[in-house]
Amino acid sequence: MIYRSIFQLLMILVLSLFTVNVVYAESQQPVVVVDESEITITKEDLYKSIISLKEERATDLYNILMWVIAFFGVLIAIIVAGGTYYASQLKKHQDKINLVLDSKQFDDKLGEIEATVLKLKDISRPLLTSTIFNMTHVGRWGGMSNKEKHRVRDEMIEIADSLKIEDKEVDDAIDLFNRYHSWDHYQAFLVGVDKDTNGEIENKLHSLTDYRTENFPSEEKISTILSEANLIEKISAETNELLMDYIYYLQHHKLRRELVEEE
Repeated sequence: MIYRSIFQLLMILVLSLFTVNVVYAESQQPVVVVDESEITITKEDLYKSIISLKEERATDLYNILMWVIAFFGVLIAIIVAGGTYYASQLKKHQDKINLVLDSKQFDDKLGEIEATVLKLKDISRPLLTSTIFNMTHVGRWGGMSNKEKHRVRDEMIEIADSLKIEDKEVDDAIDLFNRYHSWDHYQAFLVGVDKDTNGEIENKLHSLTDYRTENFPSEEKISTILSEANLIEKISAETNELLMDYIYYLQHHKLRRELVEEE
């Protein structure tokens, strides 16, 4: 591709120089006024004049072409020399890099880094587990808001993912956190139901609560119980919002609103 471009540029330059040379040469020809009666030109003289003119133009074109070829020859030589120099410098740097990568010192440093990562994982596992466990149990009587605790839980999960920690205790702690907060949302909904119905259906709905399991009441089951007790119409808009908070948390393990307090 580059040679084609150079050739095209060369041809344009040659044609341009040739045109300029022709125009210039013609402009330099003297104007001679001759009496027409004195003009006597034979065919042979005319033929010789044409041949001589063509030879002059061919010589001029040849000289221009040689000059252009010489110019581009030098230019290409410079480009090749520069490319060769930079290629050799690049090879030297690559050889240095390969030497470092193949050295025992590099292997030792890499081993130290891997050992440090393993130690960091070993240290992080109990810290992640205890932090999440404490937020689930100890922090239930105040200190941190639900929003803050879920932010910290998410940060702990990000740390575990970034260190590629795959540990059952960490996973169990996260599951326990999500399970307790799911039941907290259900309890908040029950408080609203008790307030709206004056406790008419308290036992039937409260009996479904079991923090030890993940047998969470579904929205359909809750609606059925309320319908059978003819209490659907008594449920307020705010209590319905609490029900939506509970269902949303079951599906996403994220807060829909910042209103639910722990039991």
